Amino acid sequence: MNIWNLLKFLIAFYLLVLPASLDASTYQINISATSRKVEEKVIVDLKLVNKGNAIAKEVSVDFFHNGKLFKKEEVGELKPNVELLKKNIELSLIEILHGAVIPCLLTYVTVQNVKNTSPFLITVDQNSLDPYLKVKTKEVRIADFAHLNAVIENQGLNEKHIFVRLLVPEEFDVLEDPPNFLLYPQKERKIKIKLMNKWSNPGSSYPAYILLEDQWGKIIGSSNFEIKVISYQEMGWGYLNLLFALLILVGIWEASKGIEDDH
Repeated sequence: MNIWNLLKFLIAFYLLVLPASLDASTYQINISATSRKVEEKVIVDLKLVNKGNAIAKEVSVDFFHNGKLFKKEEVGELKPNVELLKKNIELSLIEILHGAVIPCLLTYVTVQNVKNTSPFLITVDQNSLDPYLKVKTKEVRIADFAHLNAVIENQGLNEKHIFVRLLVPEEFDVLEDPPNFLLYPQKERKIKIKLMNKWSNPGSSYPAYILLEDQWGKIIGSSNFEIKVISYQEMGWGYLNLLFALLILVGIWEASKGIEDDH
């Protein structure tokens, strides 16, 4: 085999077989929130801590109602091992329908200019949640596509009209319209919703939430679940991918021998 064919062989080997090198930058932003009602407003205090080893840029927190953004709070830059407080963020009770639960999304940009997000909930009034609605969820393991499986149970004595909404990081898309249905007393409903991974890498893990709303858009129940991003090897495709790569390499090898024979 001449030098050119050997070079092609090595390039194909590195592209098809060897894994990409891992980035040394790590990010883990912990966020906690407290809230209180003051007349016709909800006052929110946020505490953010960067537990990673790299700077998080353009940090902000979005507040949602009915799946729509109604307020954005800019935080700025957050250095490693630094705690940052944002106090006295005012939210209107009218905007959030008396403020039972506020869905939020933490957003920041890495030093590689990749946007990372992490959802969380602020519970303003625990008593406004329905104690008879129970939600059971499982971890979602995803490479490109996967399903959230959940069971919603009505342990009360009255029927309930349930509208399901998902709060997931922007790294993922919800590909199906979440269902709405009438849930009778002492009954349960199984749901299955398809998710797509848009740009998150294997090894990443995200919090996510399933929200239960009534017919007026008020959140009356919720449950968290984890989205864990896995590789195709973890899905059991690793050996097939390796075999495919080896077949390509054998083809390149045979082609290079044919070129040498012609000369």
